[in-house]
Amino acid sequence: MSNFRVNKPLSNMDSNKKQDIKNFTKGADNHSIDITTLDRAARPTRSFTVPMNEYELNLLKQIAENEDRSQRYISRKLLLKAMEQELKINSQ
Repeated sequence: MSNFRVNKPLSNMDSNKKQDIKNFTKGADNHSIDITTLDRAARPTRSFTVPMNEYELNLLKQIAENEDRSQRYISRKLLLKAMEQELKINSQ
């Protein structure tokens, strides 16, 4: 016998739950992000690794030295600028 039990049939979901699901899936087809709900100036809390070859890393080091900033800061700013240009988002 299974330990999994459904307390409430899925067909009896309340309307708020159905609306939440619709809102969640609304932009799934075009992979859009509602940028109006995100804070552009929020503190970074997420990260990912970007493999780089020696040439790319040396370019990043040169820019960081020229700007007297860290490589992490420069890479984040350059990536943000490139993404906004790609998505045609006007940066503030």
